[in-house]
Amino acid sequence: LLEVSYLRFVTATLVGSSLYVGAFLALGAIFGPTVLERIHLPMLAPMLAVRLLWVLPLAVGLPLLVV
Repeated sequence: LLEVSYLRFVTATLVGSSLYVGAFLALGAIFGPTVLERIHLPMLAPMLAVRLLWVLPLAVGLPLLVV
């Protein structure tokens, strides 16, 4: 692992993370509205829906991070 050149590591990291982020952005664009409809969040206030979706991971993740 330590014998990998810095340029190769940075290049692979950029390509890999770009693919990862792009895939999840595409999934969100395709399935996002359907998911919001299925969990019955109001489509009139998308920012409210995003805030509500962040509450659960934060409510679970932050106490686990402290522990």
